[in-house]
Amino acid sequence: MTRARARQLARLRGTPWRTNAEVPAAAGSIERLCALTPAAERLLAATAEHRGWSPRTQHRLRRVARTLADLADDDRCPRAPAAEADVAQALHLRALPEAE
Repeated sequence: MTRARARQLARLRGTPWRTNAEVPAAAGSIERLCALTPAAERLLAATAEHRGWSPRTQHRLRRVARTLADLADDDRCPRAPAAEADVAQALHLRALPEAE
């Protein structure tokens, strides 16, 4: 968790935000700071279109995917886009039933 937070701080350095959750959707900030690979973009767009999800829902999923990529702590640099697997995992989490 500490390393994931450090990745977020490194990526968001020079901005007023400290976590992926704080990045606003306005003015393209989320696309720039919570970037996805082209394949991940296609997966998110196709699923959102199929499900009829709003841009707000897509932005939340983008933030979750970026956080999952940070938690994966792989060899990608902190500024590398989140991969298709990160988006797939975020979509899976979105589909899980809520705990009662």
